[in-house]
Amino acid sequence: MEADSKSPRGRVCPREKNPKTDSGPLSAYRAILEAKKRGAKLVVIDPCRAGMGEMADMWVPIIPGFDGALAMAMTKLILERHLYDDGFVKNYTRGFEAYESYLKTLSADRLSRYCGIPVQMIEELTRLFVSTENISLVSCTGLEYQLSGAQNNRAIQILWAITGKVDVEGGIYISGTEIPTRKLAPKLEIMPVGAEKYPVFYGLTGWGQFMEFPNAVLHDVPYPVRGLLIRAASPAISYPEQKLWRQVYKKLDFMVVLDRFMTEDAKYADVVLPAATLWENDSFCEYPGGIRLREQIIGPVGEAKAGLSLL
Repeated sequence: MEADSKSPRGRVCPREKNPKTDSGPLSAYRAILEAKKRGAKLVVIDPCRAGMGEMADMWVPIIPGFDGALAMAMTKLILERHLYDDGFVKNYTRGFEAYESYLKTLSADRLSRYCGIPVQMIEELTRLFVSTENISLVSCTGLEYQLSGAQNNRAIQILWAITGKVDVEGGIYISGTEIPTRKLAPKLEIMPVGAEKYPVFYGLTGWGQFMEFPNAVLHDVPYPVRGLLIRAASPAISYPEQKLWRQVYKKLDFMVVLDRFMTEDAKYADVVLPAATLWENDSFCEYPGGIRLREQIIGPVGEAKAGLSLL
């Protein structure tokens, strides 16, 4: 999903991301500055005020890792007051009633304690959100590198979707600009794990669906898998059912983790390979407007190596 910050008016909402310092050639930061010149308001949801928070019209100092709790609190208020897009919910969602029932089991005070945001501020932020037709979202690794990162992102995307802020001017959208029509991946004699259950995903990417990996290891469905290489990822903390992944790792015959840190997954690995950081490698990075060379600053520390050379 991408943010449409070029809308003439509206609001831009960065979540645990600082475009002032971490957006490569500062493309996102410049777009936000231009939006503010056009009258857009800036809401920054971030534990730190330094950077984007200092220029925000509203700074929301959240507890790190609890963006999902804030999104659920806002969604709870929106559902209770029937402020969502009823047509979108009826025609384009699945599981809405189950999610609504789950939110009813959580009080606003409880979610407030989780995320560290007073109920009064959550109320104010929700009023601002639903009263603004055009509100964009800028977020990245600040959300992804958290416990339950995938679920936090889902909660936020649901918030935008049910209020009519997806695929509209000034909202967020699936970017298809200059992307050629893709040929679907062909059927193989041995299909990747999860391809049969998620045929559209496989057809568009040519990959298996890793959500089905536990079935292959624990139940030999669609066939037995006994080895795993993890590189720059942590299913044990970012995928649902965290206890399940620990069972999976224990049953594997061989597991390798390539990472910069001793992750939860690395504790179960037979071999842990130390990966070098971006400052220890030459690399190319694609940003809006072109591809740039990112030059090495220091040599690899210790036994660390670039992931590409290790593979």
